[in-house]
Amino acid sequence: MKDFKSVQDLIVKAAFYDGVSTTIRTNEMINGDMLEIIFTKGDLHSAATIDLGDRYRDPEEVALYCCKRALFKLLCGPYEDIAYNKGELR
Repeated sequence: MKDFKSVQDLIVKAAFYDGVSTTIRTNEMINGDMLEIIFTKGDLHSAATIDLGDRYRDPEEVALYCCKRALFKLLCGPYEDIAYNKGELR
């Protein structure tokens, strides 16, 4: 895949290439408004929470980073459970 210019671009490509569904909702937390983006594939879920009031950083860059991490966790997470058990091999 190539570089992404926006969060929308990333979400659309994830849906087309990887079959990922996306739910976007607002969530008010202690520090103000938060945007929660939930990625779903089958029975697996991963979420990115983005602070809409963060005025010190580029909001699009932060949102894109958070969504990329959540998608990576969703798509690669199942492989984290694979383990090598030395005692079972003979």
